[in-house]
Amino acid sequence: MHTYTIYCDGSVLPHRQGKPSFAAFAACRGNTVVAEWSGRVEAVDVTAAELQAVLEALQWAAGRRAKGVQVFTDSKAAVLTIQGRRLEKYVEILWQIRALIKTLKASVNWVPREMNAYADGLCRKAARKYQQ
Repeated sequence: MHTYTIYCDGSVLPHRQGKPSFAAFAACRGNTVVAEWSGRVEAVDVTAAELQAVLEALQWAAGRRAKGVQVFTDSKAAVLTIQGRRLEKYVEILWQIRALIKTLKASVNWVPREMNAYADGLCRKAARKYQQ
């Protein structure tokens, strides 16, 4: 059983047809990045993209039977939504996130943007691939 610290980010490209959205995460053990993921996701807004990044990270951790997972995002809106703000447009993804939090004994916390630079870079990289 492993414990991980995972940094997540989500973004939406403004001024683009269909507002393409991207999410990313970087999983660490100690100070070493042991896994990373980034890609395009279906999201109606930036909070949904951030929530999708959290979900992807938790699903990755569940696949490794991790416990005590700490997830960090620079989105206060995503953290507040997960912690209890009930917004109907996020109900399905929140159900999945909350179930995984319980199973993994995980926590989702806010971190300042400058402390989330690695995940932000992965998200930007995914967006650049899309724009090419």
